[in-house]
Amino acid sequence: MSFKDLYEFPFHQAKYGSWVYDKNSNFIFEFENGTKEVRDKLIQILNGELEEYNRREVRENDGYIEVKVEDKWHNLILIRGWGSLTGVGGYNLDGEYAGKIQDTLADYIKEKLSV
Repeated sequence: MSFKDLYEFPFHQAKYGSWVYDKNSNFIFEFENGTKEVRDKLIQILNGELEEYNRREVRENDGYIEVKVEDKWHNLILIRGWGSLTGVGGYNLDGEYAGKIQDTLADYIKEKLSV
C-alpha cells in the first residue's frame, strides 16, 4: 500500500497557512519552515511541474522531513493526516497500513528533494 493509493495529485497549499492537501482536500502534510515562495516551489517539485532545481541532503526523522542547509539540519515538512487515515470518519485504516501510507509519502518527498 502506498500514499498514491489514497492521495491524488496535484497537491496544493492552503491559501492562508502551511497545510498541504491532495486534489481531494485530504490533509497530508504541513510545512514547518520556508517562505511562501519556497513552499510554492516545493509543491511544484512534488507535483512534477518543476524538474530542474537545487537538490539537498534530505532525511526523515520521527515524522519530519529535514533538509541540510550549510551543515545544519532544518525541519521542513511534518507528515500529517493520521486522523483521516485511521479515523472512522476517514479511511479507518489500522495503524500498520496508515503508517505505511505516511512512510511512502515521506519516501517520495525525500526522493524528489534529495541529491
